[in-house]
Amino acid sequence: MQVSLDTFNRRVAARLGTVVPMGREAVRAVVHELADVVAAGDTVTLPTLGQFGTKRVGAKWVTVPNLGTRHHIEAHRVPRFRAAAPLKRRVRAATGSTYHEGTKGTKQGSETDG
Repeated sequence: MQVSLDTFNRRVAARLGTVVPMGREAVRAVVHELADVVAAGDTVTLPTLGQFGTKRVGAKWVTVPNLGTRHHIEAHRVPRFRAAAPLKRRVRAATGSTYHEGTKGTKQGSETDG
């Protein structure tokens, strides 16, 4: 299920015990501040959620398939999000995925996380 921005704003307002416009402003402030920090090349770490930052992508040549032309793409930075362990555990629990904590990287059952 995809949650719309309006629904998300309402859920934040309910969690804060306030009205929807205040929830909307809280969401807007967090999103804008995250974007500003990441755009400046810094990293934001929220321990229960994850790490927002950038990674460098090297220069490369790409081919446009339908035209067959080659174009050079300069080196640049792209946004990156790395989920924190608590978020990963919560998602696994919600989806019924099994994960053996005792052996790093070993999953039980046939389900895999992408």
